[in-house]
Amino acid sequence: MSREPLDERVQALVLDVIESVEQLEILMLLATDEGRTWTAEQVAKELRSSPRSATRWLELLQRRGYFAVGGEGEAAAYSYAPESSEKRRDVSSLIQTYIIRRVTVIDLIYNRPKARLQTLADAFKLREKK
Repeated sequence: MSREPLDERVQALVLDVIESVEQLEILMLLATDEGRTWTAEQVAKELRSSPRSATRWLELLQRRGYFAVGGEGEAAAYSYAPESSEKRRDVSSLIQTYIIRRVTVIDLIYNRPKARLQTLADAFKLREKK
């Protein structure tokens, strides 16, 4: 396994945009079938996820400029439509990197600084007594 660091743009994309492997897989699913539109139900079925979770990630990636959406609610259909050529290039690079260095990308997702800080903060939350 390669110990070389990931490409800076790929690393930045993962750290700035990707919060879970499920979200990454949704991004890759739509990006690799660019001409197709997907509902949350279809994405959930394809990735063996829940429609609720798929909807969350689809909406987030749409707000961040990676997907276009038509329709509303359960009829909402998403397609890969990055708002810039840079986003398109970075997603393409991420997909290629994931194919070659899957474990490294997953490790970056789960060991991102923000995630570690949130885990630490959660450990110190006070719980109400029942």
